[in-house]
Amino acid sequence: MKITLSIFLALMSKAVFGLSLDTTIKTLTPESLFQTADIVVITNIESGSYHEKSFTFSLRGNVLLGVKGKPKGKIEFSDSGLWGNASKLNGIYLVFLQNTDSHLKRVNSSQSVIELNRIEEVDIPNLEGFLKEIGAHNNATFSLGGNLWVVSSCVKKNDNLCKEFSETFQFTMKMYGK
Repeated sequence: MKITLSIFLALMSKAVFGLSLDTTIKTLTPESLFQTADIVVITNIESGSYHEKSFTFSLRGNVLLGVKGKPKGKIEFSDSGLWGNASKLNGIYLVFLQNTDSHLKRVNSSQSVIELNRIEEVDIPNLEGFLKEIGAHNNATFSLGGNLWVVSSCVKKNDNLCKEFSETFQFTMKMYGK
């Protein structure tokens, strides 16, 4: 059964969490430069070739990158104010990028650009600790298909609108049978 984007968002924001998130989604082609909303998804990237390309995008706040398969290379950032952690779950590699407090305040009022020249195959043994760490930052995430998806956290005056990442991610994986 196919689930349309609008129905999926309604399920995620209302039926599951009882929330009404002001969410904008943009589906873009590789190498696009854009200013992110709450959720950004990049799809239609060919498996086995996307690691040879360079992706450039802007973000605010925390970001979760998900790559399905076994990408090669390494992750390179154009801003030293960011750090990343990574883990693997059912063949999906996750990279969580967290802004420092000072950097977070700065990017809330201006655009910050990260260049992903390569994406690395990475693994963290302590997945449970990784999920708890992400959940502590009140991220809400959606996986809408494609080999590479990018999700920014809800960075607003009231972060309580966002739910723990672990709950959201587990539900998303069930929805897509992953």
